[in-house]
Amino acid sequence: MNDENCPYRIERVTEKNFHDVVTVFRDVFNPNADETFLRKKYATDYLGVKYIGYLAYNDDYPIGYHGAIPFLLELQGTTQLAVQGCDAMTHPKHNGRGLFVYLGKKTEELIKQQGISMVYGWPNQKSSLCYFRKLKWTKTGTMRRYHIHVSTLPLSHASKISALTANAYTLYQRLILNRFRQTSNVFASSVIDDEHGGLHRNKDFFRYKRALGSDIYQIAGCKIWMKIDGALLIGDIERNSEANILKLLKALQRLCRLLGIQEIRFQCSPDCFLDKIFSRHYVSHDSWETGGKNFTDIIPLEKMQFTYGDLDTF
Repeated sequence: MNDENCPYRIERVTEKNFHDVVTVFRDVFNPNADETFLRKKYATDYLGVKYIGYLAYNDDYPIGYHGAIPFLLELQGTTQLAVQGCDAMTHPKHNGRGLFVYLGKKTEELIKQQGISMVYGWPNQKSSLCYFRKLKWTKTGTMRRYHIHVSTLPLSHASKISALTANAYTLYQRLILNRFRQTSNVFASSVIDDEHGGLHRNKDFFRYKRALGSDIYQIAGCKIWMKIDGALLIGDIERNSEANILKLLKALQRLCRLLGIQEIRFQCSPDCFLDKIFSRHYVSHDSWETGGKNFTDIIPLEKMQFTYGDLDTF
């Protein structure tokens, strides 16, 4: 498919047509998708760039979308704007016609026009062929996933029985977590060292991420970025000694028992700072493939590492 033979109407995503992105998301991924969450996820005004992507319409009905969310990368003191590819989707009735790749190429053209250095992301099993073979992404590794199981009553799941139980649990959770909420709510990515880069995190970055439900806490002498969504999800942990991080993980298990949460989850790039610590004490499993494409050579893709909080859904 190309511009000459494309049978669909193509529009760049804007504030005005963003609801159509939500429509495609509900048709393809989740009929109950929260429009407010999706709008917050794409609200990257703090970077001066937003709405990188294209919609496809068939008879004025949105049936496809390919987008990306801007973030700043940091390597050896240099920062550069990049985008995370995400929410690429085609309505099932229009699969197999080349629309996914066509919208992907148009989005990459827009990325280059905006002077953005790189696109990166974590393709799922269904889309990895399109990204790595047809869009010529380079695979740079596979994220490692850690699960720490906690024996406790499943209060977090029971809270979903009704609106009443959900509200009661949310209040209880807030009362517990507010004891640990950190006022100095910024810390650098734990993956960044002399050899590797990561996402550049400042107050604006964490303000954006807090709107999606995560926050920074001080627990057992460590700063931790986390959120609760059924499980306790660790976005990142500020660099500290291995002994202190292990104390933190024990404290998190006690916190989970108090909150009725049965699992702690963490994901990160292989051989990064936290992976080296976690791997000495817990079993890891392969998770998403990491890949992308450089449009400039300022920050090489292969130098980048990530943690769970760097994903667009965190």
